[in-house]
Amino acid sequence: AYRHISMFGVMVCDRSRGRVLPGGAGAPVAYYWLNREDFAAMRRGMELLARVYLAAGAREVHAMVYGWKTIRTEGDLASNMAKRIRPIDVDISAYHPLGTCHMGGNKRKAVCTPDGELWDVKNLFIADGSLIPPGLGVNPQITIAAVATRVGEYIGQKLA
Repeated sequence: AYRHISMFGVMVCDRSRGRVLPGGAGAPVAYYWLNREDFAAMRRGMELLARVYLAAGAREVHAMVYGWKTIRTEGDLASNMAKRIRPIDVDISAYHPLGTCHMGGNKRKAVCTPDGELWDVKNLFIADGSLIPPGLGVNPQITIAAVATRVGEYIGQKLA
């Protein structure tokens, strides 16, 4: 029945923040604290998308929320929405995490120079979404590609 399965995702222009710290054996561990406003927006998005799926004829909607039952009717959705859930109850993921390695002209406030080179390690460059400030509110794919291109061109000039 795979051809009858569909997925949805809720994109929230978040203002929540997190940190990336060393974990066990030096592997990075990302921490993210979902604030009240962003969580409310996420809940509203899940509700609206479940309604869209039901209106389109979905027989079942499975939300990735601990404690929620399968949604087959508007009543099921209302019952789930009435439940108190916490951010930890929602299985969230991020596809374009941004801002973990800010670039800027001040070594004390940025990991990288405006050209993507690490302040503390010469000739080591970052050219991904970590350079871009978080919370853009739109898919950052083109922005990431533009920044990566700019960093690549700088590296090319430096090598010439």
